[in-house]
Amino acid sequence: MSLYTIEPAREEDIGKLAFIELAAAALFPDDVISPEERASVVPLEQLVDARLQGRLWVALTQLNEPVGFIIVEPEADAGFIVELDVLPEHQGRGLGRALIQCVVRWAQKEGLSRITLTTFSEVPWNAPFYERLGFSRIERSQITEGLIRKLDDEMHRGLHGRVAMELLIDSI
Repeated sequence: MSLYTIEPAREEDIGKLAFIELAAAALFPDDVISPEERASVVPLEQLVDARLQGRLWVALTQLNEPVGFIIVEPEADAGFIVELDVLPEHQGRGLGRALIQCVVRWAQKEGLSRITLTTFSEVPWNAPFYERLGFSRIERSQITEGLIRKLDDEMHRGLHGRVAMELLIDSI
């Protein structure tokens, strides 16, 4: 991890994040993601807004090149992780965990009670990864309307086998 730093995203990082997102999406099995969704990225305007509001962090190499990022949005009493990606050649080095820690600190500062996300249930670097970090799957009967809408939208966009998860801030 000492080869990297995690920092709030800089203006010059924004244009490089789509490449990271597309490279990470290429790793997913074809049966869980449609070709259209595999080719989509977080809209530039959303990244710019999140950076300006302090809700976007990047993992940087020693040469200050971004190799990973996380973006979060406030939702009621939660922070929703919109996207977390790390370039494949930099995965397995603790960057995802470090990026999530930025979101945890942000959520604590904002007075939020939990962090939520939607992810693939059976892909090893998705739900099982988040569970190792303390996230738990939310039973369908306990999912908020907002998360149900997100899951339904993801299904219609061609994402399969998705679950909603949460990390309770008090449990950290």
